[in-house]
Amino acid sequence: MEQEIILKKSKFNFIEYKWLFLILIFSIFAFLPTFNNSFTNWDDIDQVTGNPDITSLSLHNLKFIFSSFYVGMYQPFSTFCFAVINSLFGIKAPAFHSFSLLLHLINIVLVFCMMKKLTNIKEIILGITFLFALTPLQTEAVAWVSATSTLLFSLFYFLSANIYLDFIKDKNRKGKYFLSLTFFVFSLLSKSAAMTLPLILLLFDYFLNSKISRKDLVTKIPFFILSIIFGVITIIARQKSGHIVDITKYYNFFDRIIFILYSLSFYVISVFLPFKMSAFHPYPVKTGNILPIFFYIIPFLLIAIIYFLIKIKKNKKEILFGFLFFLLTIIVMIELIPVGTQVVKERYVYISCIGIYFSFFTFIHPFFEKNKKIFLPGIIVISIVFGALTFIRTGTWKNSFSLWNDVIKKYPKCSAAYINRGNAYVLSNNYEQAINDFDNAIKFEPNAADAYTNRAVAKSKSGKIEEAIMDYDKAIAISPSDDKMYSERALLKLGIMDLTGALEDLNKAIEKSSNNEKYFNQRGILYGMAGKFDAAVSDFSKAISLNPEFADAYSNRGYAKINLNKVSEAINDFDLSVSKNPNEARTYYLRGMAYAQIEKKNEACADFQKAYDLGMADASAAMEKVCK
Repeated sequence: MEQEIILKKSKFNFIEYKWLFLILIFSIFAFLPTFNNSFTNWDDIDQVTGNPDITSLSLHNLKFIFSSFYVGMYQPFSTFCFAVINSLFGIKAPAFHSFSLLLHLINIVLVFCMMKKLTNIKEIILGITFLFALTPLQTEAVAWVSATSTLLFSLFYFLSANIYLDFIKDKNRKGKYFLSLTFFVFSLLSKSAAMTLPLILLLFDYFLNSKISRKDLVTKIPFFILSIIFGVITIIARQKSGHIVDITKYYNFFDRIIFILYSLSFYVISVFLPFKMSAFHPYPVKTGNILPIFFYIIPFLLIAIIYFLIKIKKNKKEILFGFLFFLLTIIVMIELIPVGTQVVKERYVYISCIGIYFSFFTFIHPFFEKNKKIFLPGIIVISIVFGALTFIRTGTWKNSFSLWNDVIKKYPKCSAAYINRGNAYVLSNNYEQAINDFDNAIKFEPNAADAYTNRAVAKSKSGKIEEAIMDYDKAIAISPSDDKMYSERALLKLGIMDLTGALEDLNKAIEKSSNNEKYFNQRGILYGMAGKFDAAVSDFSKAISLNPEFADAYSNRGYAKINLNKVSEAINDFDLSVSKNPNEARTYYLRGMAYAQIEKKNEACADFQKAYDLGMADASAAMEKVCK
């Protein structure tokens, strides 16, 4: 008899894992278009294609990876993964997309395992896993390379949660506790959104033990301390990157409460009815002092859900658990502190949707308990529909143009979408189309300073320097505290030899950001152009003190020292520059000129040859003159 029970249990598990295998196959097909997708210009440039810190796995780069913010976030593990992929495959989009899909597949397995530890009802386990895997709302997290951090932090989040669930069963196994804590650290290092995990672990305690003991609270203290630390780091990162947006000029306190209720309601609706999906959901335009009417109507769904939770009797604990799981996992991402200009962000529901599905399947399961043959086929039909929608949606992320065309189709007055598509046109050298998009962005948002600065870039590249400077004038009038704008306007003024105007702008940039080594380097170049080589050396030295790895500053200081007849010191600077960046032709050329001045012909000729090999055609004339 005992053997028969074991055999039945074994067979049941085998069938379960066959279903899991089917879910994974469905998921691969649903996200198949990602392999044909390229990078987009939405954060992918800053995080991957234009990120010098991922070009190698050197100690120097690793130091920067673990001490830097990228696009307003501290996510060193995610950036480290980008560096590893680059070292193995180069900057090739299919490699990065394959990694994202692999992470999602692993997460599907981990969600399946986590559900098995929370409920023994097969239909609920499979229903949650199917929809988590295939809901079109997951497309942003899986198909967007820059959202890899969401997938990676979720992987460690699920690992920590699974191991903690094992720890609950036997709290004498301290190794499980410390392993859970370790994976939590890894999750935080991947993305700080992981800071909600301590709340979820307390929720697990209550759900499985019907109480939260003092010991449970004590065991969470290290988790909460880590959450607070990474929370502070995140706020600092957002502030430094200018991502924390002051929306009080446009929206009052009541509006902000409406936005929070709207976003929660949007997420609940969208995990079941993913109809208006977009990479960008902008804040709404007010008419007078009134938001669009649906912003006031949709939050009533949330009120209805709360009323339902109060009134429900059967399976109330399980349904309440799922809803709390949703709320607690998304609580740090509901724009209590506005970040960016989006009212909702689809990737934020990657983990949170599990809670909604848990409540939903727990609620409907009793209605199908007597006829289970209908339940799983119904889930499969929904999954096929979701998979098809995901397949279609994944193609939207093919490139920057397909992405922003889709946003503009959904939100025709979205200034940010026109700005980003305009930037894509600039990258493809289509400056007239870019300027047209920036014109539209300004039309729909006259105070969008970045629309003016990006239009300035397009105009400068098409030779309209004076018009570009006028655009910077307008941008600075809107946002006078932005140091970067002064620096960029200075470069344009340098191009038309307005040295006085350029100097004024660089002084202003340094006044507003005195720790930016690039501004001192730029001003040093300006002083050099004006023949003020002592002042130039001083600025280059300041740039080097701020960033000892700044190769260009050493090279520029060397050139200034040549003009001060300090040739030996100049050669020393060129040596340092080469040690920091051995592939800069100009540095070898300048060092060759310095060697030629002190009649070290062999060294000079070797440097001119190196500069020529690195693509500097002018070096051939120097070789003709010096190396005969």
